[in-house]
Amino acid sequence: MFTVGCSAFGWGGRELRPGPDVAAWVEPDQRTVLISALGGACEESAKVKVRETPDTVEITVIVRSSDGTCILIGIPRAYKVVLREVLGSRKIVDGDAVEYPRAGERPVEGSAEYEIPVTVEYD
Repeated sequence: MFTVGCSAFGWGGRELRPGPDVAAWVEPDQRTVLISALGGACEESAKVKVRETPDTVEITVIVRSSDGTCILIGIPRAYKVVLREVLGSRKIVDGDAVEYPRAGERPVEGSAEYEIPVTVEYD
């Protein structure tokens, strides 16, 4: 069994970065976006910041973890955002303008026992 200390992420938390393990899925309605990522057992909550412009949809996911030692496991999470306008040709980027890769399939959402509260803030 592996363990990892989660206190390094504290609140402010850690920002999820686009990459092979953090991707965007766009639902057929073109307004619902799921950011998929593997989470950890010590994650307590998340804040998702959304800013829409004519060219981009900026989605920043910040995860807050508890202090202490946690089991290092991968828990599938999907952070849901409902856009004010249809995505269209806009790019989905993070707070540093890095584009999220598109998920090849709809993210698997974790079980209820591992759900964490998520706050979505729109700019």
